[in-house]
Amino acid sequence: MLTTSFRVCFIDRISRDDTTLDSKFHFFTSHFFSRLSEDGPEAVASWTRRKNINIFEKKFVFIPINKSMHWSLCLIVNPGAIVEGGDRERTKDDPLSCMIFMDSLRMHNKKHVAETIRNWLNSEWKRMYQDILLDKSAGTGDGPFNSDNFKIFSPRGTFSVR
Repeated sequence: MLTTSFRVCFIDRISRDDTTLDSKFHFFTSHFFSRLSEDGPEAVASWTRRKNINIFEKKFVFIPINKSMHWSLCLIVNPGAIVEGGDRERTKDDPLSCMIFMDSLRMHNKKHVAETIRNWLNSEWKRMYQDILLDKSAGTGDGPFNSDNFKIFSPRGTFSVR
């Protein structure tokens, strides 16, 4: 059962055919974060634009990070909930939009990861929703993703596979 679930949730979703556009999951390679971190959001803009992937329609976006021979994983949860919510007051029934950062050895800088991902999401939001930006008054900031409304959580403890 677990093996089948793993295959369905992860392996099948990584395939590069057009059916993944309808998926509620998106998986990037570790090269994505390396490039994003070194060269900024413009360097990875084509990764979603070219394949016509709307990150804000996904429930989960997986971003593996490999640096200094250590792996960690940043999971973006419900990024579209921020955009859909707009400026209205959030309720307890609204889906949670956040990042979950799993780094068993705490070797990667969580604040740097959070800032890098928020900057990228704001860049994607600007690209996808330019018409919304034009309708709003000037000076609305860099985008909807900030440390107040898009928090990063890190589970504590050790992570192991049994």
